[in-house]
Amino acid sequence: MLDNLSSKVLKKESKEFTSLIDFHDADDPEFKKMANSIPLIVYTNAIDTWHLTFVNETLQRLLGKSAKEIIAGGFSYIKSVADPNIFEGIFEKLKDRVVEMKIGEAFIYHQRMQFQSDFEWVVTYKKKINDHEFLNIAQTTSMLGHMGEMMEKMMSPAALPANWENIERLTTSEKNILEMLYIGKSTETIAQELFISVNTLHTHKKNVLKKLEVGTTFEAIRIYEAFSFLM
Repeated sequence: MLDNLSSKVLKKESKEFTSLIDFHDADDPEFKKMANSIPLIVYTNAIDTWHLTFVNETLQRLLGKSAKEIIAGGFSYIKSVADPNIFEGIFEKLKDRVVEMKIGEAFIYHQRMQFQSDFEWVVTYKKKINDHEFLNIAQTTSMLGHMGEMMEKMMSPAALPANWENIERLTTSEKNILEMLYIGKSTETIAQELFISVNTLHTHKKNVLKKLEVGTTFEAIRIYEAFSFLM
């Protein structure tokens, strides 16, 4: 559900979004003009260092700093305004994801950043536009009204530091069981597919609830959902 919601978020300004992702050079004056004219966060970053190379006026306004200040701060500045738990949790995955990307390929991921005084979820479309730069187009939840409130609620478990520690305690098998429960498979079906008894499956589910420190399968699935959609 959240991946579909994220796609709707980024296509809200469909004409401008489509035009922006067709550019292959962030130094193109037309790119900068368009990026500064829309109510979306737009920035580019270097592939080798991750330093920002362009930030539009929307991002400058949200951060309360000029483009020169943001770019001069480098990657360290971006790290300083990111939610530390989420940043540490997804950055290595991001690096692994982009290393094999070809020019023109893209994906969507979620992060949490501090704008002025408040942290907000941000859904970001990341595209490799040439051999040295990524284009990033994003929206914060506060820009989205009711849709943003839905995203905040769905992603909220990933904002809790304890959940990051707890989900790392799950084994691969336990995560697999949570995935099957999330997509709606019955207990009997899961047991059959894993070649285990229903009693054994119930034992695994109890272990999952204990490790995640929740009382119901529904709560466990909510945590799994939030983490699975970070990227």
